[in-house]
Amino acid sequence: TRVNWNGINITPPLSGTFDFSQIPVFFTDNINLYYGSSHVKNGTGAIGGSVNLFTDTDWNRGVNGRVLAEYGSYNTYTVGGQANISGNKSASKTRLYYQHSDNDYTYLNKVLTNIPFREKRQDAAYSQFGIMQEGYFRVSPYTRLTAVAWYQKNHRNLPQPLGVVNRSQEDQEENNFRGYAGLDFSRGIHELHVKAAWLYFCQTYDIRYDGGLFDPKGNKNRSNTAQVVADYTYSPTDKLILNTTLTYSHDLIRVSSYIDIDSSKYTLDGIDFDIPQVESPFSHHRNILSWQTSALWTPIRWMMINGQYMFEHNDNRNVSTWSAGIVFNLLKKELKLKGSTAYNYRFPSMNDLYWRPGGNPDVKPEEGYSYDASISYRKSINKHLLFDAEVSGYLMNIDNWILWLPKDGNQWVWTPQNKRNVRSYGVELYGKTTFHYGELVSSLSGNYSWSQSRTRKKQHVDDNAYMRQIPYVPRFKWNLRWNIDYKDAFFVWQMTYTGRRFITTDESYATASSLPPPSAKPFTAAITGMGKLSIIRNTSLPSLPKASPSALVMVLMEPISAPATKLLSPSPVRTMQRTVS
Repeated sequence: TRVNWNGINITPPLSGTFDFSQIPVFFTDNINLYYGSSHVKNGTGAIGGSVNLFTDTDWNRGVNGRVLAEYGSYNTYTVGGQANISGNKSASKTRLYYQHSDNDYTYLNKVLTNIPFREKRQDAAYSQFGIMQEGYFRVSPYTRLTAVAWYQKNHRNLPQPLGVVNRSQEDQEENNFRGYAGLDFSRGIHELHVKAAWLYFCQTYDIRYDGGLFDPKGNKNRSNTAQVVADYTYSPTDKLILNTTLTYSHDLIRVSSYIDIDSSKYTLDGIDFDIPQVESPFSHHRNILSWQTSALWTPIRWMMINGQYMFEHNDNRNVSTWSAGIVFNLLKKELKLKGSTAYNYRFPSMNDLYWRPGGNPDVKPEEGYSYDASISYRKSINKHLLFDAEVSGYLMNIDNWILWLPKDGNQWVWTPQNKRNVRSYGVELYGKTTFHYGELVSSLSGNYSWSQSRTRKKQHVDDNAYMRQIPYVPRFKWNLRWNIDYKDAFFVWQMTYTGRRFITTDESYATASSLPPPSAKPFTAAITGMGKLSIIRNTSLPSLPKASPSALVMVLMEPISAPATKLLSPSPVRTMQRTVS
């Protein structure tokens, strides 16, 4: 999943994946989600979709602001503040945020002994600090200049897995700076957006052993990214919208983990030898140039057709991606039919290519075709009652799926390999009934999904993973949600069922299906306005190293669980959180 911030790609070039617990929603004004790979404008890394974060301002609002304070289980507390100053020609926003948690929840340890026992989680504390400054300037009625700077520092203790007896203290600290300056022009049928950004990331890892059994050690990983984006939209008629985007990125990586030496020297006849010390840090760089064009056409009022094409030059590799879709609005827009198809790529991360030992510069990009279709119905029964329903299906084929596996049978050195071809398909059902009466709004909704994700290619003759369900992907999930809103108060109740998930590729071991315990149903309640009180309760949160208060809400809406880590990294049974802002 790719992450964009105001049109700037902020997915880390090191790992190629994004840690959403590092993003406080307090620092965003709007979030857009694109499912699947059909929105290729967001880049070739969006095979699974993209998350788009936006900040913006309101003009002519004078001086105003807000304050946030939260306290929750395990000594988790959060404070934040925002100050806004806006006039007719200029506007400014300043946001501050700090969060800390001891994260010392009690859990049932079923690993160390035959008899389960309760204990508190140790060495799992985390803290996070962030500041964002935004400036907006109107040069003319059609032109706006923008400058935004965002600094964030995260520190976390990394707890030991339950099966590890030897004690050590591991710490990870991350410093992020993201900044950009932009020009926005909009007049009549023309829109132009130009941005120049600089992204800096520094991760420091340290490990210390109790009793001085081994010498302390660690490493420092850093990346600098320069990015320039130009986006132009032309709307010659009300029925046609044309867009094109040109993006250039330069990634410079300086990390002590990328040691350019021969990993085959480490192991000989099954004996593990000391890794030779090599001067660090080691540098690598990457240049990416991409061009995208798209068109949205409404030939008749009940039909829309869209198409997108993208070309990307990634160092010495070239790739083209595309997508196409169509929408029919029938029965006075009560019935909607949608369908789309797309082809997309995901280039290997810098870790995949250059990590030592084990990096593979020859690993191929992942590529995939996706197809999806849906039919939705929206009907107003009377002035108080509204009904929504949708049925959708999808099919995705992914080739050259990248997996880290033992190198030539050597269990000590793992390397990324293109070993799996995956086919994923499924059906999703959704229904919602909404009742309106004055300022009272109540809704009851539910969804059900069935998903089959299997490997389509054998690695060898006796490959037991062939045509088996992909690990951690449940076949069945369903969700019920009840919502009540009255004036500035709301109440939410939700229950989610997750089917069993296999944690081995041959389906030899699986987790049980899960429901929240009947004695403690998850709910959310809040009063908004000048004073806001939020109570958030969840009965089975995943074992996240760190989570912002917004992440707790996101987990509540759709609980996520990692079965493999549940055996080794425990989860809290209950959490409580109160918010005043």
